[in-house]
Amino acid sequence: MPTSLAIIHQFSFWKYLGHVGGYFRQLEGASVLHPKSGLWPSKIFGLTKGFNAENMRSYIMQGLVPNAIALEEDGILETHLSAFNFEKTSTVKGMGLSLSAYQVVDVEDVQIEKVKDKKGLEVFSQIASDAFGYNISPKVLHGSLKEDRIQLFVAKNNGIYCCTGILYTDENKQSGIHMIGVPKKFRGQGLGKQMTMYLLNKASADQSEHVFLVASKLGALIYEKLGFREDGNLVSYRLKKSQ
Repeated sequence: MPTSLAIIHQFSFWKYLGHVGGYFRQLEGASVLHPKSGLWPSKIFGLTKGFNAENMRSYIMQGLVPNAIALEEDGILETHLSAFNFEKTSTVKGMGLSLSAYQVVDVEDVQIEKVKDKKGLEVFSQIASDAFGYNISPKVLHGSLKEDRIQLFVAKNNGIYCCTGILYTDENKQSGIHMIGVPKKFRGQGLGKQMTMYLLNKASADQSEHVFLVASKLGALIYEKLGFREDGNLVSYRLKKSQ
């Protein structure tokens, strides 16, 4: 089980998203998200003692589960995965920020709207897909429209939608920031930072004590300037393709 609070919160977000979307299940010591539409957020995570890499390899080869495993950095478990032909694909940093001394910052340069309907979901999905480079279907997010704990936002600059963000609040009122996405043609204008600050303001107003996220190595440098501190590493593995 994870020890990083940031990674625990990330897994909580994935699990809740899968529950409200109807594509979450437990399978032999692992949590599985396997939506019928889109590539995101297809993954295997939350590995426990009942996890069996050999069985999971078989399920992946049969197409019963996605070929993507996420876990907190763990030498023993990673060695076990490697023994069954899994390879590491990425490492991102868990990060956390205490809001006890957080000062609200004005966000004035962009117009940020909460997604409230199907049309808004389509806008969010298109921007996020362009930003991250893989298909994010509005269908996988539809269940979130009825849930206050997952809030989706889109930003508009000069009349053009150009940024996305998600704020998730767990059962303990701790918040997480997800899917801060800006398509390439809009980058370099500080849009992602402004969305992040907006979500931090909202988390503070909602009386969350902490905010968590995961970030790439480059992204972590930006979040450190906002006061976030590193809290563990989230690594991803996939089954190697047959030669």
